[in-house]
Amino acid sequence: MEREIKKKAPLLDGRGRLRRAGYAKRMQFIYNRDRVRSFPLRLKEWDFYQIQKGNMVLQMTIGHVSYMCSVSATLMDLDTGEKYESGIMRPLFVPQMETDPEGMSHLQYRQKDFSMSFLVKR
Repeated sequence: MEREIKKKAPLLDGRGRLRRAGYAKRMQFIYNRDRVRSFPLRLKEWDFYQIQKGNMVLQMTIGHVSYMCSVSATLMDLDTGEKYESGIMRPLFVPQMETDPEGMSHLQYRQKDFSMSFLVKR
């Protein structure tokens, strides 16, 4: 049975495990990187944004899988199925990720031929 999380609560318990399984219609999970208890090379973090207007969808991601940075953008036409993608993966680089999804943040990746930036103001 699916459980809706309706009140803000920590995502992880003191042992680094998921505190409560479920879903939320709004951001109710408080993420604290200090509570993560797994091997550092297993940590995966990302910021993902999706914008949709009619049949057009733009998706953008900046993240890392511990030892590799991933930056990508995808533009899709839902009516025709056309999809345009661009992205890079950079080994041994980890972007500085914000840990408070409710706060202001500025996440950016810049390289000579590819850049992406998310500026979130609250």
